[in-house]
Amino acid sequence: ARRYLQKLGLAHKSVRLARIAGLLALGNPFTQVFDSIKEMKVTIEMEAKQDLEQKTWCVDERTESIHGIEAKYAQSTELKTAISTLETTIKDPETGLIKMIGYDETSLEVNSKAQSDETDARRAEHQDYQENVANCVEADSILRKAIHALEEYYKKEADAFDEALGFIQQDPAPPETWTGDFKGQKEGGHNVVGMLESILADTGREEDAAHSSEQASQVAYEDSMETLKKEEADTREGLAKKKKQLAEAKLELMEKREDLDKTEEETIAIFRFLERIRPGCDFIKANFDTRQANRKTETKALDKAVTLLQGTPAYASAKAKDEELKQGTCAETCKADAAHVDCKACLAKVSVPGFCAGHPETAGC
Repeated sequence: ARRYLQKLGLAHKSVRLARIAGLLALGNPFTQVFDSIKEMKVTIEMEAKQDLEQKTWCVDERTESIHGIEAKYAQSTELKTAISTLETTIKDPETGLIKMIGYDETSLEVNSKAQSDETDARRAEHQDYQENVANCVEADSILRKAIHALEEYYKKEADAFDEALGFIQQDPAPPETWTGDFKGQKEGGHNVVGMLESILADTGREEDAAHSSEQASQVAYEDSMETLKKEEADTREGLAKKKKQLAEAKLELMEKREDLDKTEEETIAIFRFLERIRPGCDFIKANFDTRQANRKTETKALDKAVTLLQGTPAYASAKAKDEELKQGTCAETCKADAAHVDCKACLAKVSVPGFCAGHPETAGC
């Protein structure tokens, strides 16, 4: 048995088999050798269980880590796409929120200037209108006074002429020169009054035209201002929405970037974990079957060693001595037949009839 264990120990590089061979070489009692073999078999079973647990753990951890890496890669890709979309939403040179806000702010500046310019122009037009109307009113007043004065003058002249004619005899005709002078003066007066009345009428038409023009200009101004005010209100409302969208987009962009950094850090952590367990897991993966086979070989060798030892005369003698020691004072009684009631009763420290009462099937009862 010792040579058998030594040979297997060298062949499989088994320290345990070599230890048992050493115990046999030292001539240790069989009981100690068998106890050592039993302990070694328990250790072998525990190591096999640990190896299986280690292998299962490695497989589970690696599988979970690979799935985790795949999930992190997918999450990173999704985050990068979202970040790119947000950056375009914010910074696109044509349609980005920053650009659109700039357009709205410029539009408000242009709108404000248009309102200011149109108001200034309307104010100047209204001032001109007021001055023009005042001039027309003043001219109307002057013309009416002039016409009235002339009419009064020519009426007095006509009355004086008619009165003068009343004292003149009808027979002699008035001098031609006198009659001609008076007629020319009378017709000339009517012409002057007519010209003034024509000018008065023109002045009235000019004033009416000024009123009409002022009314049309005011209506056009109010319509334009209403349009500009509506455009301003719409632009301000749109600008407020865009600024809110920009603030929300910037906040979301910051959060997405933080999530991406965290995801990439978690991915790196998984890779580092895999690298940390790689030596042990690679070892158990590469050597698991060999270690299991070696343990089976060791267990079979130990079992065979026990069988071989139990088959030796020395073991039989040692076993007999052990039994004799266990029997103590009953050794002589049991020497003839250990299965006889005399031996059994002695070992049980009871009388033969008492033992037979409880064990009637025993030989000798």
